[in-house]
Amino acid sequence: MLRLIKYPDNTLFIRRKSNPILNLRSFWWFEDSRSQNNVETGNHNSSKVLPSSLYLDMCSKGLVTKDEVQLLALRELDSLQESLSGGRESVTKPSKGIYFYGGVGRGKTMMMDLFYNNLHYPHKARYHFHSWMLDVHKMLHNSRGQKDPLENVAIAIAQKSKVLCMDEFEITDVADAFVIRWLFERLWKDFNVVTVFTSNTSPDRLYFGGINRSSFLPFVSLLKERCKSVSLDVLAVQEANDRVKSKAEDSLMERTVTVSAGRDYRSLSTPLEGKLYW
Repeated sequence: MLRLIKYPDNTLFIRRKSNPILNLRSFWWFEDSRSQNNVETGNHNSSKVLPSSLYLDMCSKGLVTKDEVQLLALRELDSLQESLSGGRESVTKPSKGIYFYGGVGRGKTMMMDLFYNNLHYPHKARYHFHSWMLDVHKMLHNSRGQKDPLENVAIAIAQKSKVLCMDEFEITDVADAFVIRWLFERLWKDFNVVTVFTSNTSPDRLYFGGINRSSFLPFVSLLKERCKSVSLDVLAVQEANDRVKSKAEDSLMERTVTVSAGRDYRSLSTPLEGKLYW
């Protein structure tokens, strides 16, 4: 039995009364545009408009400034969209997902949304990671006493999310690290769920320094196998380097640069003596 419920914030979700494990908003609802999470089912047909085309249209209208690294990243989403909507994915060789990472303000969420909103695919879902983890823990709580709660949760997610988009992915908690490793092993190996992540952290730095991190590393290896890692920091770093070199040549001043962050953090008054320190 299904029950449609409308909340005061105009959120709609469907409750399946016969299965208490799934009585969680984020796995059953389609929210308005203010929401961070979506679940949608539909036909296996996609718009012919690709994310990169939508992005270039936004650039032409002055809504965003064209960024070559963003455009290259969007080409990866183009390929994924074509693979999914063309029906070329298979059980033996599923489409490879994408893991975007980079600093704040690099457009990761914008690109994910261009992909997600333009993809017409049955059982796609988009979540903010921390909200999703709260729902996962609720599902585990609701399935207490069952033989394998994690297996039940994996099945529930896979049934509703054949394409799973996860915004602001970050692991800081040892319990989350365990759950994530186990869930995604099942989602990828048993159900061939296609995933798109955004994160401020590169795959190799996930849960870095965390308790018992060695047990989490199999997830990192599998992540790199099932998703293509795409950094959005390259252009920012190059632009920062070019600006620093230009200022050094003009002022003949020594400067120290934090390259990984793409910004100057200190200026020194020592005259430059034919050498630039990085």
